[in-house]
Formats: sequence, structure tokens, C-alpha cells
Amino acid sequence: MSYSQARNDRERILRGTEDAFQARLDKHKRGISREVSAYLTGVLKVDDEGRVVFTLQNNRAVRRGIPTVFQRFFNTDGIPLLRWLYKKLRNIFFAGARAFRTMTQVQQTTEQRALRVLMDQIGFSATRDTLIRGGYLERVFRMEDVAEQVARDIIQLLPTKPTLKKLRDTLEKRFMSGTGSGYLQRHFDRFTRDLLFQFDAATQQVMARDLGLTYFEYSGTLIRTSRCFCERRVNRVYTTAHAEKWNDKQWRGKIEGGDFFVNRGGYNCRHAISYITEAQARRILQGRGIKINTYNNAGCNERRE
Repeated sequence: MSYSQARNDRERILRGTEDAFQARLDKHKRGISREVSAYLTGVLKVDDEGRVVFTLQNNRAVRRGIPTVFQRFFNTDGIPLLRWLYKKLRNIFFAGARAFRTMTQVQQTTEQRALRVLMDQIGFSATRDTLIRGGYLERVFRMEDVAEQVARDIIQLLPTKPTLKKLRDTLEKRFMSGTGSGYLQRHFDRFTRDLLFQFDAATQQVMARDLGLTYFEYSGTLIRTSRCFCERRVNRVYTTAHAEKWNDKQWRGKIEGGDFFVNRGGYNCRHAISYITEAQARRILQGRGIKINTYNNAGCNERRE
């Protein structure tokens, strides 16, 4: 397998996994919303007019019961989703490792060490193939902050004596708001947005550091919404020393305080950093007739974004 084949295969796996992850995440969010709605329908007491009564019993059912619903949902749906994600992250890692092997000799111990480091950071134990208790992703998918917010909001609604339908409709809007202001949208946007692409970039960074690689290709394709920052750099070759200066730049969509070598173009960026050897960099530059550390004339003005 050539470098370009391995790179393309890695990016194909990454894009496909990202699409599948978002689909499963959307299903996960709908699932917890349904669980909360079903729980409220089953436990809240209503008066003869079908309105939820403001009683200590209802208050207690919400305050104690909602966190239990979230915990139960984590056990039945969250853990299986995280098991699936663990396997997919391993696939992404090894796709990146294969690309490195096409250019330079990679010791198995180097791969194993890099995999342990990356998985520990995200909350998985690569040595035991298990989720780390109290690790990053376990905390994210337990959604304890969301559970607390939901319980508070319901308790605040109880004095208005809403009907069960009104209560469910209100929570559904706050849960699944398409504007991104809903509980679940905010939660998962904050903690899992660009998770897979950032994991891939971190894989590249850790492996490159261990192998002493200081050249990279900013690879990928352009779409209508691509940033000017990416348009000017895509499919060009740079040194890490040159690219470090980009962290001091400002552009549309940049993640404030983020690291280009992990965040790339910023929010929802689908471009990849692909580290290469110096010899590989020379071949790419010669084959494309370009110079190192130069930019595309993309017809856009990066400074005006």
C-alpha cells in the first residue's frame, strides 16, 4: 500500500465513522428524551382536569427520579454506544498507523505506547479494553449536569400546574432544540463536537513526535462551506515550525485557545494533518510543482474573514 492510498483510506474511515457516530448520537439523544417523558407520565400525579399538581410527592419524584432515569439510560444505552465508539477509535488509530508504516519503520512498542496515551486521555483503557471509571467519556455520557438541569426546570414548571402534554412538549423543545440551545445539543456540542477528527489529529501528532517527523500535508477536499484558512492550505506541505505560527492568527471558526495541530481549521473542520518524512515531502512537492510552506491563491482574503 502506498502513502497516498493509506492516507485516503484513513480519511475515508474517519469520514464514515464520523457520519455513523453522529447518527448514533442523535438516536441516543432522542432516547433519553423519550425515557424522561415516559417516566414523568408514569409517576406524576394530576388533578381531575389533567393538570400536574404541585405536591411534595411530585416534587420528590422529579428531584430523585430524574437522575435515576439518566443513570439507567447510561447503563442500557450509553455503555453500548461507548463500546462501539471504542472500537471505532481503534480503527481510526490503526488507519493512521498504517499510513506511517508506508513511509518509515514503526516499532510495535511505539504504536502501543501512542494508543495507550491517546485512549487514556479520552477515557478508555487500551490495555484492558474497557471504559475508565470516572474518565472523560464516561462523565460526558452520564450527563449528570443535564439531569440536574432537567430536574430543576421541571420543578420550576410544577407550580404553573401544566398538563402532562404541555410539560412533555416544553421539555422536548428544551431537550432537542434544533437551534442548538437545547440541553442535549449544548452538552454534546461542548464535549463531543469534532471528537473523532481531533482524535485522529492527536494520533498523528503523538506518532509524529515519537518518530521525529516535522513535515505534514494538510490533506482533504474542499466543499462550499470550507473556510478561507483551509482553502489556502489544503493539499500543500508545511513544516511544523512554520505552522506553529498559525496559532497566533485569527480566522472565522477558529477555536479560541485551541491548538491548530489538533483543531485544524476550527469547528466542524474535516481536513486532516498527515505527517510525512522529509523524503516524502520532497516527492509530493516535486510531483505537484509547489514549494514548501506556501499557500493556494484561493480567491479569498483570510485577513477579512
